[in-house]
Amino acid sequence: MASGTRLKDLLKKARVECPPGSMNFIVPDCDQKEIIAETSVKKELEFVKGKYTQDQIDQCAREVCGKQPARQLYATLAYMRQAPRIFDFLADGVRDKDLPLKRDLTGQRDQFILRRNTGETVPTLESWEPILREKFYSIQRMMASPFFKKGEHYDFDSHEVLPFIDFDHDAVLPITGGGYSEILIRCIHPSHHDFWDSSKLTKPRLVAIKRLISDDEKEFRKEESILKTISSKKDPHPHLIQLFATFRILQPEQKWHLIFPYADSNLRNYWRDRPEPNFDKLTVLWSLRQMCGIAQGLNTIHNFSVTIPLDVEGAGNVRKTDDGTMSVKEGEQYFGRHGDIKPENILWFCCDPDYDDNNGVLKIADFGLGRFHGRDSRSRVNPKSISFSPTYEPPEVKLGRPVSRAYDIWSLACLYLEYVTWLLMGNEAIFNFSRHRLSESRTIPSFSDDSFYTTSVAGDTDEAEIREGVNTWVDQLRQENRCSAFIHALLDLVTESMLRVSSADRINATQLAHELKTMSERGKRDEKYLLQPKPWTARDSIKKIRKRRDRCGYLDRNTLKTPTWSTIP
Repeated sequence: MASGTRLKDLLKKARVECPPGSMNFIVPDCDQKEIIAETSVKKELEFVKGKYTQDQIDQCAREVCGKQPARQLYATLAYMRQAPRIFDFLADGVRDKDLPLKRDLTGQRDQFILRRNTGETVPTLESWEPILREKFYSIQRMMASPFFKKGEHYDFDSHEVLPFIDFDHDAVLPITGGGYSEILIRCIHPSHHDFWDSSKLTKPRLVAIKRLISDDEKEFRKEESILKTISSKKDPHPHLIQLFATFRILQPEQKWHLIFPYADSNLRNYWRDRPEPNFDKLTVLWSLRQMCGIAQGLNTIHNFSVTIPLDVEGAGNVRKTDDGTMSVKEGEQYFGRHGDIKPENILWFCCDPDYDDNNGVLKIADFGLGRFHGRDSRSRVNPKSISFSPTYEPPEVKLGRPVSRAYDIWSLACLYLEYVTWLLMGNEAIFNFSRHRLSESRTIPSFSDDSFYTTSVAGDTDEAEIREGVNTWVDQLRQENRCSAFIHALLDLVTESMLRVSSADRINATQLAHELKTMSERGKRDEKYLLQPKPWTARDSIKKIRKRRDRCGYLDRNTLKTPTWSTIP
């Protein structure tokens, strides 16, 4: 049969291998729309005028390219040189929305019985030879590669050809997903998604696909819940990572995937790539704006009401160090939390269509709601495969207290102290700060950790206090030549209201965002507040420390309260 020869050549020329080297091809939607037009369909079907009238051919072409198109279906048939069979498929009510047809694996597999998603067979295919049905099954996947729509979920079988095209791998930094997931960097063909307007881009944008190691749907729903709700808002928060879409690979074993924008860097690498930052208005104001934005983003998470209560496995209301169980404070299981704030989970995007700043934007990432399970409690996860650092973990974890949203405030305080260290002293000083905090672990002999607190035993209970290396480092920051009134105010906020041993004494995210916004607004109109050096002298440090101790007393170990740091006059 000569039908479809010219169209087949055009379709074959338009093929794209996905991924490169796989021998799996797609014909992108944009090319199909250009090749399969009403005029080309009419021309290809002209030779069947003896069987069909011109009006029938015209109607067929309109249906193929209409509002409920059958363009992919026609492309499949044209590629097989079976274009005239389109009349039979249209008569059976088959359209692109029915593709790809699924293979029935319950009966005689060599017969290649094909069904719609509803389970119905297609009458016209029942008269085909099995070899021809097999050919249709194979070629349809080239024409019906999925289109990812923002906010949607998709189920794919292992034979689905996903529209992931080639990109410059050398320009991409590898990303690790930790013990619970792995990260795949991909480039989706621009005509197969609606995540952004590709026509305005000078180079392809990438996505980061998070593939969960666990096949547990409940774990996936926890991860997806807050992400999907926040991302679906009309005006998504500019400092929270957006979830584009999700999908599941059904065979050979179920795997859940979440699609995110690919970031240019994370905060840790951002500091590393700018080892000696300028302490000028542009840098400091941008940094303050980002700190404020992160606090506002965290506030959004903390005030999100979850649909799946975040109960945590474990005995009673205690988190035990030996078995990794952890509990949630009463009432807190109904609110969002992050649970793993650290520089690696703050992503930097050099440009963002929803954020007007030439220096880019920082976004909180990796805030799946299953976070407050014990370190090793997730099913099918080898604890030895999890790279875990207690650096940003608050005291209640080791002390066996129930966790709450205040967990994140402590972690953010640690991050802000590192951020101030970078601003005043550069990237190398962050490592010096870590070494300054090093202390031998009480539970693991010969192992030192760089936590921000130290635990000790008093009678039958464990207690905690801010590590002395933190206090002396903060005093050192205050003595730096660059230290301005703004930096003093920020250090006050962190040490007085965030880095508190008792979670009940920590500021909440709403209050934190308000305080930082006030600083930001003052910094915009008062450059002296922002930049003018006001360092402490060594004598000032001694006086301030004595003043604090005289006013606040020493650590109250019974109530687990740390000394209050006064506001600088």
